Amino acid sequence: MSIDPHQAPMTRCVLVGGRPDVVLEQDGFHHPRSARSRKTAFTRYADLVHVSATDRAIWLASHRDVTVLPRKAFLNDRGPEQLLGALVDRLARLPSGPAQLARMALLDERGRRISRAVATRSLMFLCLAAFVLQIVDWLDVYMVGFFNYTLFVGGDWWRPVTGNLLHGFPLHLATNLIGLWLLGRLVERSLGGVRTICVMAASGLGAMLTCALLVSGDVVGVSGVVLGLAGAVLWVDIRLYEELPAWWRFPRFVRRFLVVALLADLSLGFVIPMVSGEAHLGGFVAGVLAAAVVAPRGSIGLVPSTRLRSAAAFVSALVLVSIGGAVIEIRGGDYVLRNADHLLEATEIPPQLLNNLAWMIAIDDHASREQLRGALRLAERAVSETEAGEPTLLDTLAEVQFQLGDEEMAIDTIDRAIALDPDEDYYREQRRRFTGERAADDRPPDPQMELFERDKPPLPPDTEGLQA
Repeated sequence: MSIDPHQAPMTRCVLVGGRPDVVLEQDGFHHPRSARSRKTAFTRYADLVHVSATDRAIWLASHRDVTVLPRKAFLNDRGPEQLLGALVDRLARLPSGPAQLARMALLDERGRRISRAVATRSLMFLCLAAFVLQIVDWLDVYMVGFFNYTLFVGGDWWRPVTGNLLHGFPLHLATNLIGLWLLGRLVERSLGGVRTICVMAASGLGAMLTCALLVSGDVVGVSGVVLGLAGAVLWVDIRLYEELPAWWRFPRFVRRFLVVALLADLSLGFVIPMVSGEAHLGGFVAGVLAAAVVAPRGSIGLVPSTRLRSAAAFVSALVLVSIGGAVIEIRGGDYVLRNADHLLEATEIPPQLLNNLAWMIAIDDHASREQLRGALRLAERAVSETEAGEPTLLDTLAEVQFQLGDEEMAIDTIDRAIALDPDEDYYREQRRRFTGERAADDRPPDPQMELFERDKPPLPPDTEGLQA
């Protein structure tokens, strides 16, 4: 609803529900602190950034905070319009009033624009499409797509992109898509599609690079981008609030809640097993920095520069080319076996990565005997490099041996794992499988995966942080 400067002036607007009335004074006005608060705040007219009435509420945005008063809070049905008119009248009397009202009219127009969130929808579609391919051919798609720094510098140039698109299981995908939808739309309506693409690209790259420095295993998931978008949302709300319509801003208490939630997420990522705080932190920091670069003050509503448009076009092309590169690798023959051979030829592959990939091959129902032999070589090398001192790695080797039909070797190997960790029931249940006391296809639940689907392979650390 547009501002009407001809509304009759008033000095008091009566509210219901125990809320304090709005009282207008010479240099400012008293009003409830929030929609349901019984406490009063005082705002100077000169501090108002945007005031506007919509179908459901009147919005009062200042340099300090945003207050939303629903229409049902007013005793008089015309109360919101009367209050708006009174505020406009007092603003018009200020030396800075005409400039303030002109900016508010611009914000009204900006707030009426509808964002189609094309960048956000496109990234969500790519994640969904990638997961469909994982369902069709889990092992090949995962093997070719996860991110690992050693493989990346060894020639797998597509992995920083594809690692962001793959996910471990449906709940993992769903939570990331929800985050993308909620945060991506907020960023895109403020910054536009071009700038949002740049923020997404920086966030995904930041998450992967942080994992490259601090995580030795395999990485998948788009939550680095989600955290980067969260950082961009905070940047826009804190630094660019004067350029936002009132209903695009967060009230102070909501912003505080978001900050606390983000700090909790980033902290828990370094405490909870299978959660990669490194990826979250890298994505968040990169998102904030990218937003600061592509959206300095005064940039909202402006047409992106040629440089920004070129960067967004390059990112879009790189994503498509990377997906194409991964597809070509898969179509080149048994990629799982070729990748296993490639890893065995490398000299600086972390044992945990060798173990993770061997385990996924071992428990895949469609793994060929040749692939299982490749998994055996991976598992044997992982055990050798850790001097047979890690029970988890011994368990993987035993599983591969069992899948190849060598029950005696599997029993001997799992016995060594039990000796290293005698209190873990999982290894004893594995032994019962190998001896025939438990059905061969009744693999005991992985103790590291008890919060997730137990019929899926252990998951790597991802940008949301799920790790085998």
